[in-house]
Amino acid sequence: MKPYVTLHMISSIDGRIEAGRWAGDAEAFDLFVRDYEEIHEALGATSWIVGRKTMQEFTPGPRIDTAEAGIVPRTTYNAAPGAQKFAIVVDPRGKLTWDRDNIKGDRIIEILTTQVSDHYLHHLRRVGVSYLFAGDDVVDIEQMLIELKRVFNIDSLLAEGGGVLNGSFVAAGAIDEISLLIAPVADGCADAPTLFEYTGPTFPATHLTLLNVERREGGLLWLRYRVAGKSKQPLAGVA
Repeated sequence: MKPYVTLHMISSIDGRIEAGRWAGDAEAFDLFVRDYEEIHEALGATSWIVGRKTMQEFTPGPRIDTAEAGIVPRTTYNAAPGAQKFAIVVDPRGKLTWDRDNIKGDRIIEILTTQVSDHYLHHLRRVGVSYLFAGDDVVDIEQMLIELKRVFNIDSLLAEGGGVLNGSFVAAGAIDEISLLIAPVADGCADAPTLFEYTGPTFPATHLTLLNVERREGGLLWLRYRVAGKSKQPLAGVA
């Protein structure tokens, strides 16, 4: 068993997702953010997951104390057994450092590979951040989701980027539904990240069934799709 996964994103009409580039019209940008957050809450998922680069804005990057050098078992660590809402980050090599155990009350879970250092695991335990291992070299999406359900009892999950994480979820056949806000913006920058950026072996396209289209204030379109056919790539993961 795994959580029900909804991909929830906002993009320009050309599929770019670096929304900070659209902040020239401050009033419109604030509207985009407000609608995105309103829909995030309305979707009712208990937890959300992002990639390392997306999560960096929440991490101050404190120096890790290297005094603790004891070996830490590569097993799941639940720092908050009673928690019900989680902020989850896929951070295979353990590059994010923390000075807190939650984001707006949602307890943090780090998704790691066994390549992380003992010093890093000591850091997470000291701060009170939960973690789980989902692979030796790359994060196995399917294994990760099963463990999130089994250990943390997560029934529903919003996947909210970036493009590499989104692409890996699609490749792994892990997405059940897509909630996409399309902003009335043409980004046009070839270097800006896109909605899906899986770089592994080629796999068949994933087909969708349109559930609903809603026109919202400021020219935003909210599209909802059910994933109709999941073309699972066995080697899909996040490095």
